[in-house]
Amino acid sequence: PMVLVSLGVQFRFHEEIQLSHQDQESLRVLHANSDSSQVRGEISGKLLADSGITNTRVLGCPSILAADNPIKPVSDTRKLNSAYMLTDMGAIPDIHSWQFQLMEVLNSRSEMCRVVCQGGEYVLQDFVRARDGNARVRAAITVQSGPENPEPETLVMNRVGMLEDTPHDLVKISTELTAAETLEESVRWYYRECSPSLLESLVKFSIAADSVGELRRHVRAMDFVLSSRLHGGILALNEGTPTAFAVHDYRLKELVELYGLPFVEFGKDESLESLLEGDLEWPNMQALRGRLMKEFKNFFEANGIPHRLG
Repeated sequence: PMVLVSLGVQFRFHEEIQLSHQDQESLRVLHANSDSSQVRGEISGKLLADSGITNTRVLGCPSILAADNPIKPVSDTRKLNSAYMLTDMGAIPDIHSWQFQLMEVLNSRSEMCRVVCQGGEYVLQDFVRARDGNARVRAAITVQSGPENPEPETLVMNRVGMLEDTPHDLVKISTELTAAETLEESVRWYYRECSPSLLESLVKFSIAADSVGELRRHVRAMDFVLSSRLHGGILALNEGTPTAFAVHDYRLKELVELYGLPFVEFGKDESLESLLEGDLEWPNMQALRGRLMKEFKNFFEANGIPHRLG
């Protein structure tokens, strides 16, 4: 059998949550040949139940089990070393101004506010990499000299890496640093609706983490994280950093509701100011993880999957 782990809805708020006939047919076949599937939240469970599939277990996201650090307390929400995990606003334009508002509020209440590019927000991401000196572009590809090629020859290639399109098998690739100044101009234009204070914060302090380890190191140093990204927010929680979520789709909504995590929701009246002025609370994450560990263990064992949990 094929066992489905961490099924979850991927719908935006303006979309109708539904499965196609082909989706339902294939999911019924898979569920008929396994004890159960594991879904991320009640929304996903109901979607399957409406299609006649009831052997599901609602457990959330298994990545919450990757660490077991207690959440650090938030002593003062007006002197924060904070971070906002950004969702690509070019791809999802309807939440563009909403994310600006969230970043503005967080920046106004923080000693330092860092915007984190987890992927997708290329305008800011490309600039940050160039600003930090780790963004290079290909300058030239030169064929090395040899018996059959006494003089170096520069190749003109349409696509990066398509060396099989040439008769040569030994080349020299030259690179040069991307000009950070040019990319900064793009950032300042793209984020021109920001206040001068937030814009300077974006240019000076934004983060583009190229690895999970680097992202973990950054969020571990934060007092507070607001995340519009599912797994980025879970990673911050796993590092023991107080984390709330900016919910803009059903994927995030079912997780925060299942785990009882603090959040603000796109299209609702509650504001980030109200959230930060109230008592920020997180469920006992260690107790939650202990319960989930047992439930995931039972799920794997029921389906005959070897594991190292518990």
